[in-house]
Formats: sequence, structure tokens, C-alpha cells
Amino acid sequence: MSYSNMSKVWKRLASTGRPAVADAIPKRPLKKIQVGKARPAIYHKFECHVQLSDGSVITRRSQYPKEEFRMLADQRNNPLWNESRADLFVGIDTKGRISQFREKYAAFDTSSPVEGDVETKAGDSAVLEGLEDFTELMDGGYVEQKLGGNIMNTKSKGGKRK
Repeated sequence: MSYSNMSKVWKRLASTGRPAVADAIPKRPLKKIQVGKARPAIYHKFECHVQLSDGSVITRRSQYPKEEFRMLADQRNNPLWNESRADLFVGIDTKGRISQFREKYAAFDTSSPVEGDVETKAGDSAVLEGLEDFTELMDGGYVEQKLGGNIMNTKSKGGKRK
């Protein structure tokens, strides 16, 4: 294939126009990115409804594609925003994920004493005495092994000499 034929092939391929995929991409206004501004402006595209703790619903725009949000703690039930109302004590994570977790695993709570703990404490001391015997065995005669080699101390042969 000669050079003149190659140029015709390239011209023909270049004249086919833009690919059809580019039309599927949403168009954004072209702006010159100013010095010190690394990213262009992000556009909020999704309208979502936010249900506040008192039941009122507001609409706002978001980047997250979820239509509904339910707020457990917001400015409507916060004592800092509503000082005149005394009935608004909101504990930490009221009926949120942490309190749901605590309710679910309340049976496994080890911080409060249980009725059977008095009997097991006598057995625990015997177990601890047995563990102390094994720790004495592990302490004796331990010598740290030297691993690796003398990588840093090797001198290169045939290098530049001054």
C-alpha cells in the first residue's frame, strides 16, 4: 500500500464525523476553569422530600438520587433551636440505629451484673491461676531470632571510586 493510498484511508475515516455516543452525554455549559479552581460547579439535579421530626415535609435539591428522607433529629425537636419548649429532650440517637442495636442485643450486655455472676467468679479465679502458670512457661528462655540478612552492609563491587 502506497503512502498516497494511506492518506485517502485516513481522510475517509476522519470525515465520518463525531460518534453517536457523544450525543447521549448530557450537555453542560462550557466554562473555562479558572486558576485555583480545580473542579467546575456541581449541579444539583434531584428533588427530594425531607420529612422533619414533627411530620412537616420540605422539598430540596440534592445530588443523591433518593426521593424521601426522614429526619429523626432536626431543628424542630432540638432544644437549642426551641428554648421555650421544655418537652423537647432528645437523647442521643432516639430510636435511631444505636438505640435499635441496644434493644436488639440487650441480653448480651456485660456491663450490668447478672444473678449467675456470683457463682462464676469463684471458678474464674481458678482459671486465672492456671493461665499464670502458662505465662511463666512462655517467659523463660526466649531469644529473638535475627531475620533477614546484611542487605544494608553489602558493598557494591565495581562502582565508582574516588
